[in-house]
Amino acid sequence: MDYKFQPPLLTVSVGTTVKWVNKDVAPHTATRNASDEAFDSGRMGPGAVFEHTFHAPGTYGYLCWLHQGMQGRVVVQ
Repeated sequence: MDYKFQPPLLTVSVGTTVKWVNKDVAPHTATRNASDEAFDSGRMGPGAVFEHTFHAPGTYGYLCWLHQGMQGRVVVQ
């Protein structure tokens, strides 16, 4: 079990849909609770997929709600 997002930092263009795939044996989430570009995958079991389209430029931090040391960022340009 890696308990980390890969890559931890991703840079994309406005309008890009980012896909998270749980390749771990443990469940995880991809969660952003901020008012701008909020999203929550819900509990994702192994092999589950979640997608979110980013509509505005900025830097968006997110985490796994179940393992809050797992953190990542998406930079939208």
